[in-house]
Amino acid sequence: MKKIVMMVMIVTLILTSLMGCSKEDTPASDNDKKSGTSTSADKKTEKNIVLKFIMTTEGEEEKFINKALEEEFYPDNPNIKVEIETVPFSELDKKIVTAHTGNVVYDIIYTNHPSVGTFADAGIIANLDEYIKNSDIDLKNDYNTSFSDSAQYKGSQYAMPYETDTRVLAINKKLFDEAGLETPKTIEDMLQAAKVLTKDTDGDGKNDQFGMIMDFGNMWYPTYDLGQWLLGNGSHLYIQDGDSYVQEINTQGAKDFLVWAKEMSKYQPEDFVSYDGTKITSSFAQGKVGMFVFGPWHFHDPILIEAKDLEYELITNPVGTKKSGASMGGWHIAMGANSKYKDEVWKVLEFLSNPEINAKTATSIPPIYESYNYPPFNDEKYDIFAEQLKTAEVPNPPIPQLSKVAETWNNYFQRYILDDITLDEALKEAATDIQGILDKK
Repeated sequence: MKKIVMMVMIVTLILTSLMGCSKEDTPASDNDKKSGTSTSADKKTEKNIVLKFIMTTEGEEEKFINKALEEEFYPDNPNIKVEIETVPFSELDKKIVTAHTGNVVYDIIYTNHPSVGTFADAGIIANLDEYIKNSDIDLKNDYNTSFSDSAQYKGSQYAMPYETDTRVLAINKKLFDEAGLETPKTIEDMLQAAKVLTKDTDGDGKNDQFGMIMDFGNMWYPTYDLGQWLLGNGSHLYIQDGDSYVQEINTQGAKDFLVWAKEMSKYQPEDFVSYDGTKITSSFAQGKVGMFVFGPWHFHDPILIEAKDLEYELITNPVGTKKSGASMGGWHIAMGANSKYKDEVWKVLEFLSNPEINAKTATSIPPIYESYNYPPFNDEKYDIFAEQLKTAEVPNPPIPQLSKVAETWNNYFQRYILDDITLDEALKEAATDIQGILDKK
């Protein structure tokens, strides 16, 4: 399953010690790129170059990337080989940081979008501005710009967008049809559907069918999953204002979101806090839940694949007070700042940024619009994601403080849902705490 990577606190602590000693990297000169030669003397005498590529074990990208390299890259670049090292999802950022600290060089770095600012600030990944300027890549017109911008730091591009993971809404067609409900178009429609669908179906006096279940075990849930309707209300956790970042919590959009979320929370199991992502997916697969936040990774989820009697429909996210919001996260591919082979690395990045190659190797969904003309993404089941991608956005700029901001927001969100704090207290205290985090350099 493709999820947003959570920047664990230990990574942030390690990186803090690096900030003072990082230095700006310089891309190869125009003359170097035109000649196709490498910039350091020891590279010019080397016949075969091995590029070390670190990435996560999640998904099948490693297999598909290796296949594409073998069939379509190596024949034209016989002196370049790519050696992929895979690391578990939960350990990737820590591995990248500790390798950098220990002067272990990775030439190509699979970078989760929240980590771009952290890695760039620490001097782990390289500035790609000059390479992109001298290529045919058009990030502004050919890509979802919110996602391509999430690979920027301080106005410069530090990675190439590779695959994203926007979400849509799945509805149980059988439950909706039996209840005489129309497809929800707005968040108010979702709330009404949740009320109607939540009931006792076996006569034991306890509800066993529900509108929707919140994932309280996922700290990113009110930012990305349910947080889509925060975006739909025109609000974010914070926005960029010049060189500063400003909280956007104490706003009408965030207030409306919290009020709606609390109403929605009434139509889920009493013990919903014990439900994790797997249990929520299983409940939807068993026909016990009417609505479910669905990502492209769910096409490959064995729980849903094995649910032969489940009939569901995917729809674009119902409109909030402003629009049909959709969150997106995902992965970029970056150049190691300390790589000796930057020109060769760029060849690989450029290759993987080809729309057809991107379609062949990405296992979530591509951020490149043209990639949807190629298999497997030209399958009609991906049409809904291509449509939602038009309004999808990265919820917040990727800065080193993002993980802490999301954790803080989740804390106030949960406290409000559980009646531990009032609405005004949640908004004001969250705004104060988040601004305090943003102000820390």
